[in-house]
Amino acid sequence: MAEHPAGSGPAARPLRPGRFELLPLAVLALIWALSVAHYPRLPESLPGAFRLGGEPSAWTPKTLGFFTLPALATLAYTVLSLVGRSARRRPRLRGRVLEGVAAAAVDRLLTLYLLLAKSALLVFMLNLTFRVIQVSYGRRATLGWDTYASAVLLLAYVALGSIWLYRGASRWLRWQERRQSSSGNS
Repeated sequence: MAEHPAGSGPAARPLRPGRFELLPLAVLALIWALSVAHYPRLPESLPGAFRLGGEPSAWTPKTLGFFTLPALATLAYTVLSLVGRSARRRPRLRGRVLEGVAAAAVDRLLTLYLLLAKSALLVFMLNLTFRVIQVSYGRRATLGWDTYASAVLLLAYVALGSIWLYRGASRWLRWQERRQSSSGNS
């Protein structure tokens, strides 16, 4: 019999986001709360674009400029949630359908990855919202190095997480194929 890729132990159970989904939802709510709370006191024009050094290069009306970030954060959260639901319905890798234990294990990997990706993206958006508010009030002249550092870390996380997810799913697919071939030979 083929060896279980995760070692010995019980079969993998699907990981349902449940209470874990509260983290990205809380960050999304914080982005909206921060935006709504500061909106009345902000100047009539806000930075709408930034140079590479973080200095504002274009200004936009307050209403349009300020609710763009929370709306984009909400859109990103919604799209990632829909992608996760769609991918979990019929887990496929390289044109092959994962089934049973392998499908449940890949579901866990995908759920965890998307949960962390949503959280990381929304924390970046929260940082960006906070920095735009500071620049708008004149408390900062630029976005700051931390905004760029968090963007680079977010991109690295998404790239490395995608590789981790693909490798994990490939390992489960190989396990499933070995198991099917050994049961077919019996």
